[in-house]
Amino acid sequence: MASIGTKKGIEKAQGGLSRRSMKDGEVIASKFHRDVLAGEHLFYRGKGQPLLFLADLSGVAAGTDNVGAVAVLPGVNAHLHFTPIGTVTTAPYGPAADAAGLDLSLDQTNAEGVNYIPGGLLGPWLTTVKRDIGDPIPRGTFIRWKGILEDVSGVAELAIGFRKNEAVQAAFDDYADAAALNVLAGDIKRETIVGGAATVTVDTVLNWADTETHEILVICHGNGKVEFFVDGLTAPSGAAYQFTEDLAVVPFIYFLQGSDISGKVNTKEFEVGFLEQIGRKE
Repeated sequence: MASIGTKKGIEKAQGGLSRRSMKDGEVIASKFHRDVLAGEHLFYRGKGQPLLFLADLSGVAAGTDNVGAVAVLPGVNAHLHFTPIGTVTTAPYGPAADAAGLDLSLDQTNAEGVNYIPGGLLGPWLTTVKRDIGDPIPRGTFIRWKGILEDVSGVAELAIGFRKNEAVQAAFDDYADAAALNVLAGDIKRETIVGGAATVTVDTVLNWADTETHEILVICHGNGKVEFFVDGLTAPSGAAYQFTEDLAVVPFIYFLQGSDISGKVNTKEFEVGFLEQIGRKE
């Protein structure tokens, strides 16, 4: 089994400007990237308790099985849509503030969990795959989650990646199309689905131990090609994966409790956006 490295394979560009070189009040709105102005870049450090309400705006989130709700992430005002798998019986009935970072696990109950979609099914990171020479290729998107798993033996599944823009499924394997890195009881595996066929699972030979902090990054290019990274390094995997032409996909996180109970799933950093924001191009 290989250990997970700490060297960053994807480096953000080093800027040429410093705070001292800019006069106060000189940075105006037109100088900001359009993703910043439109709120299309999410960067959250896991601090504070989100405001939780039902997706249909009928009231506060109640933690009802298969009923969509929204968490407004504090400080960034981004909407993280979530749908419980099983009924949540403990307040606040959604992702909860914790000293170690926002806890995504909801109830500590075997075979229960949650689906998360940053921005929702119709949000800013909904992408329709194009690769025909006559079609403009859309901008690629990414999802990055850095966090701590309290007890990995209780993590039945923690999948982070992209899936078809379809109704929420209680089982990861029931999605029609998906590409994700999935933590299964501490083993980090690459899992892909095409057109409702059986899930293809490839062991990355990387592992996640109790209370360790690691980072998962999944990139979906506008032509549907997907890249997988763990702690900044390319995750060992099988054959290349590419979503089908004209398929609409969204970034997502899927979590399911195992019988040993995972404890908290703490978010240290959560980032979603377009590839320019991490120095990548199509």
